[in-house]
Amino acid sequence: MQDLNNTIQATFDPSFIRMAMQMWREATDLKVPVHDEFKVHFMENRGQILTNFANTATAWSMMLRALTPTSPADADACEALRGEIEEFQAWAKSEIAKLEHLAVEEALSACLDDALLSPGLQNLFKPTRPKPPAGEA
Repeated sequence: MQDLNNTIQATFDPSFIRMAMQMWREATDLKVPVHDEFKVHFMENRGQILTNFANTATAWSMMLRALTPTSPADADACEALRGEIEEFQAWAKSEIAKLEHLAVEEALSACLDDALLSPGLQNLFKPTRPKPPAGEA
């Protein structure tokens, strides 16, 4: 049986992660040409897509923390990539916060619209004229 606690020697190419972050961000922000159906998909599912990106960034960061660079240059490159991943994750979380803010604004606006359409509340806003003194009409 294989000992699962052994280290694994591997060559790590960070270009895939960099390319994925750039492509995902540009596609989500509709900055690259995509078919209209994909645009609709990205708009309708933006919140979940961004949540998935933030979760993926967490997983990538975990993997990078498990790596032991073999040279100072590799350590610097690993740290730089970790910073890029953190920036990508911060962008995703910031966009999620914007969506949540918009959702709250929309809910408050809808409640206010409903309240203003209420006949009882509309009566409160009707201009009232003072009653003329008795005997004057």
